[in-house]
Amino acid sequence: MKSAIKFKEDQQLSKKVNSFFIEYFNFVAFVILLFILILGCLIFILPKYKSVSKEINDAKLHQEETIFKQKSYLAQLNRLNVTYGKITDEQKNKINKLLPEEPEAEKLMAQLEVLMRENGVPISSLFVKFDEEKSENLNNKDIAEVNISISLAGLNYNTIKNLLNSIENNLRILDVRSLQFSPEGGPASLEIVAYYLK
Repeated sequence: MKSAIKFKEDQQLSKKVNSFFIEYFNFVAFVILLFILILGCLIFILPKYKSVSKEINDAKLHQEETIFKQKSYLAQLNRLNVTYGKITDEQKNKINKLLPEEPEAEKLMAQLEVLMRENGVPISSLFVKFDEEKSENLNNKDIAEVNISISLAGLNYNTIKNLLNSIENNLRILDVRSLQFSPEGGPASLEIVAYYLK
Protein backbone atom coordinates (compact mmCIF):
# COMPACT_ATOMS: atom_id res chain seq x y z
CA MET A 1 0.00 0.00 0.00
CA LYS A 2 2.82 2.33 0.75
CA SER A 3 4.26 1.69 -2.66
CA ALA A 4 0.93 2.48 -4.31
CA ILE A 5 0.73 5.77 -2.43
CA LYS A 6 4.32 6.52 -3.32
CA PHE A 7 3.61 5.67 -6.95
CA LYS A 8 0.54 7.98 -6.95
CA GLU A 9 2.58 10.79 -5.40
CA ASP A 10 5.31 10.33 -7.99
CA GLN A 11 2.69 10.35 -10.73
CA GLN A 12 1.13 13.54 -9.37
CA LEU A 13 4.52 15.18 -9.08
CA SER A 14 5.37 14.11 -12.61
CA LYS A 15 2.02 15.51 -13.87
CA LYS A 16 2.67 18.80 -12.06
CA VAL A 17 6.16 19.06 -13.55
CA ASN A 18 4.87 18.15 -17.02
CA SER A 19 1.99 20.61 -16.76
CA PHE A 20 4.44 23.31 -15.55
CA PHE A 21 6.71 22.69 -18.55
CA ILE A 22 3.77 22.56 -20.94
CA GLU A 23 2.26 25.72 -19.52
CA TYR A 24 5.59 27.63 -19.32
CA PHE A 25 7.44 25.92 -22.21
CA ASN A 26 7.80 29.09 -24.26
CA PHE A 27 9.13 31.04 -21.29
CA VAL A 28 11.60 28.28 -20.29
CA ALA A 29 12.75 27.86 -23.89
CA PHE A 30 13.22 31.63 -24.16
CA VAL A 31 15.30 31.74 -20.95
CA ILE A 32 17.47 28.82 -22.10
CA LEU A 33 17.92 30.36 -25.55
CA LEU A 34 18.73 33.73 -23.98
CA PHE A 35 21.31 32.10 -21.70
CA ILE A 36 22.93 30.33 -24.70
CA LEU A 37 23.02 33.59 -26.68
CA ILE A 38 24.57 35.55 -23.80
CA LEU A 39 27.13 32.81 -23.21
CA GLY A 40 27.95 32.70 -26.95
CA CYS A 41 28.37 36.48 -27.03
CA LEU A 42 30.70 36.39 -24.04
CA ILE A 43 32.79 33.54 -25.43
CA PHE A 44 32.94 34.36 -29.16
CA ILE A 45 31.71 37.84 -30.02
CA LEU A 46 33.03 39.97 -27.14
CA PRO A 47 36.74 39.05 -27.64
CA LYS A 48 36.42 39.65 -31.38
CA TYR A 49 34.70 42.98 -30.69
CA LYS A 50 37.49 44.01 -28.31
CA SER A 51 40.13 42.98 -30.87
CA VAL A 52 38.46 44.90 -33.72
CA SER A 53 37.90 47.91 -31.45
CA LYS A 54 41.61 47.93 -30.50
CA GLU A 55 42.63 47.70 -34.18
CA ILE A 56 40.33 50.59 -35.04
CA ASN A 57 41.79 52.71 -32.20
CA ASP A 58 45.35 51.86 -33.29
CA ALA A 59 44.54 52.75 -36.90
CA LYS A 60 42.97 56.02 -35.75
CA LEU A 61 46.05 56.90 -33.66
CA HIS A 62 48.34 56.05 -36.57
CA GLN A 63 46.25 58.17 -38.90
CA GLU A 64 46.28 61.11 -36.46
CA GLU A 65 50.06 60.77 -36.12
CA THR A 66 50.44 60.73 -39.92
CA ILE A 67 48.21 63.79 -40.24
CA PHE A 68 50.27 65.60 -37.58
CA LYS A 69 53.53 64.77 -39.40
CA GLN A 70 52.07 65.89 -42.73
CA LYS A 71 50.83 69.16 -41.21
CA SER A 72 54.29 69.76 -39.69
CA TYR A 73 55.91 69.04 -43.05
CA LEU A 74 53.46 71.39 -44.80
CA ALA A 75 54.18 74.13 -42.24
CA GLN A 76 57.92 73.65 -42.83
CA LEU A 77 57.42 73.88 -46.60
CA ASN A 78 55.37 77.05 -46.16
CA ARG A 79 58.12 78.58 -44.00
CA LEU A 80 60.72 77.63 -46.63
CA ASN A 81 58.53 79.12 -49.35
CA VAL A 82 58.21 82.39 -47.40
CA THR A 83 61.98 82.42 -46.80
CA TYR A 84 62.66 81.70 -50.48
CA GLY A 85 60.30 84.53 -51.43
CA LYS A 86 62.46 86.92 -49.39
CA ILE A 87 65.63 85.99 -51.31
CA THR A 88 66.59 88.64 -53.84
CA ASP A 89 67.45 87.82 -57.45
CA GLU A 90 71.08 88.76 -56.77
CA GLN A 91 71.24 86.25 -53.91
CA LYS A 92 69.59 83.59 -56.10
CA ASN A 93 72.26 84.15 -58.75
CA LYS A 94 75.00 83.70 -56.13
CA ILE A 95 73.38 80.45 -54.99
CA ASN A 96 73.20 79.24 -58.60
CA LYS A 97 76.90 80.02 -58.97
CA LEU A 98 77.69 77.92 -55.89
CA LEU A 99 76.07 74.86 -57.41
CA PRO A 100 75.13 75.43 -61.05
CA GLU A 101 72.60 73.32 -62.93
CA GLU A 102 75.15 72.32 -65.58
CA PRO A 103 78.86 71.46 -65.41
CA GLU A 104 79.83 74.79 -67.01
CA ALA A 105 83.31 73.41 -67.69
CA GLU A 106 84.39 76.42 -69.78
CA LYS A 107 83.47 78.91 -67.05
CA LEU A 108 85.12 76.70 -64.47
CA MET A 109 88.36 76.53 -66.48
CA ALA A 110 88.30 80.31 -66.90
CA GLN A 111 87.73 80.80 -63.14
CA LEU A 112 90.64 78.50 -62.32
CA GLU A 113 92.95 80.27 -64.78
CA VAL A 114 92.06 83.62 -63.18
CA LEU A 115 92.69 82.16 -59.69
CA MET A 116 96.09 80.86 -60.80
CA ARG A 117 97.03 84.15 -62.47
CA GLU A 118 95.98 86.17 -59.39
CA ASN A 119 98.24 83.99 -57.23
CA GLY A 120 101.14 84.09 -59.67
CA VAL A 121 100.98 80.36 -60.46
CA PRO A 122 101.75 79.35 -64.08
CA ILE A 123 99.61 76.47 -65.41
CA SER A 124 101.39 73.74 -67.38
CA SER A 125 98.22 71.81 -68.20
CA LEU A 126 94.56 71.66 -67.21
CA PHE A 127 92.24 68.68 -67.84
CA VAL A 128 88.53 68.38 -67.07
CA LYS A 129 86.87 65.00 -66.66
CA PHE A 130 83.24 64.11 -65.94
CA ASP A 131 83.20 61.04 -63.70
CA GLU A 132 79.74 59.45 -63.66
CA GLU A 133 80.79 56.53 -61.42
CA LYS A 134 81.98 58.82 -58.63
CA SER A 135 78.90 60.98 -59.11
CA GLU A 136 76.72 57.97 -58.40
CA ASN A 137 78.62 57.33 -55.14
CA LEU A 138 77.62 60.72 -53.72
CA ASN A 139 74.98 60.70 -50.98
CA ASN A 140 72.80 63.08 -52.96
CA LYS A 141 71.83 61.56 -56.31
CA ASP A 142 70.97 65.02 -57.71
CA ILE A 143 74.58 66.21 -57.56
CA ALA A 144 77.30 65.24 -60.02
CA GLU A 145 81.07 65.84 -60.07
CA VAL A 146 83.53 67.49 -62.43
CA ASN A 147 87.14 66.41 -61.85
CA ILE A 148 89.89 68.85 -62.73
CA SER A 149 93.59 67.92 -62.96
CA ILE A 150 96.02 70.81 -63.04
CA SER A 151 99.78 70.68 -63.51
CA LEU A 152 101.52 73.73 -62.09
CA ALA A 153 105.06 75.09 -62.28
CA GLY A 154 107.20 77.23 -59.98
CA LEU A 155 105.45 76.76 -56.62
CA ASN A 156 106.68 77.36 -53.12
CA TYR A 157 104.95 76.99 -49.74
CA ASN A 158 103.52 80.55 -49.59
CA THR A 159 102.22 80.37 -53.16
CA ILE A 160 100.45 77.08 -52.41
CA LYS A 161 98.99 78.48 -49.20
CA ASN A 162 97.63 81.56 -51.03
CA LEU A 163 96.31 79.42 -53.87
CA LEU A 164 94.45 77.07 -51.49
CA ASN A 165 92.99 80.08 -49.68
CA SER A 166 91.73 81.48 -53.00
CA ILE A 167 90.18 78.12 -53.93
CA GLU A 168 88.49 77.95 -50.53
CA ASN A 169 87.02 81.45 -50.92
CA ASN A 170 85.90 80.91 -54.51
CA LEU A 171 82.15 81.39 -55.03
CA ARG A 172 81.69 77.99 -56.70
CA ILE A 173 82.09 74.99 -54.40
CA LEU A 174 85.48 73.37 -55.05
CA ASP A 175 87.11 70.53 -53.11
CA VAL A 176 90.84 69.87 -53.33
CA ARG A 177 91.20 66.07 -53.51
CA SER A 178 94.97 65.94 -53.74
CA LEU A 179 97.99 68.21 -53.88
CA GLN A 180 101.48 66.99 -54.71
CA PHE A 181 104.44 69.31 -54.59
CA SER A 182 108.06 69.49 -53.56
CA PRO A 183 108.89 71.70 -50.53
CA GLU A 184 111.90 73.06 -52.41
CA GLY A 185 109.67 74.34 -55.21
CA GLY A 186 109.18 73.21 -58.76
CA PRO A 187 106.31 71.43 -60.49
CA ALA A 188 103.16 70.42 -58.63
CA SER A 189 99.88 68.69 -59.40
CA LEU A 190 96.46 69.56 -58.07
CA GLU A 191 93.27 67.50 -58.22
CA ILE A 192 90.08 69.57 -57.71
CA VAL A 193 86.43 68.50 -57.74
CA ALA A 194 83.58 70.85 -58.60
CA TYR A 195 79.91 69.97 -58.29
CA TYR A 196 76.77 70.67 -60.30
CA LEU A 197 73.12 69.65 -60.26
CA LYS A 198 72.11 66.82 -62.56
